[in-house]
Amino acid sequence: MKLPKSNTSGFKGVSQTKSGSYVAYITLKRKRYSLGIYKTKSEAVKSRKEAENKLFKPILDKARKNERKN
Repeated sequence: MKLPKSNTSGFKGVSQTKSGSYVAYITLKRKRYSLGIYKTKSEAVKSRKEAENKLFKPILDKARKNERKN
């Protein structure tokens, strides 16, 4: 998926604040969850990727399993 022009970090779910720190967040079932505020972009990206694996991997695995059955 293409990133919006307003994305300040270059990574989905990571935004730079006015003070220069980075905020990580993830959206699941139309609800946004804050993952924290980080001093560096790499810390925020790492947090976002960990949350993706924790939240979305089970959903994707289940969908793939259902595809194989059909």
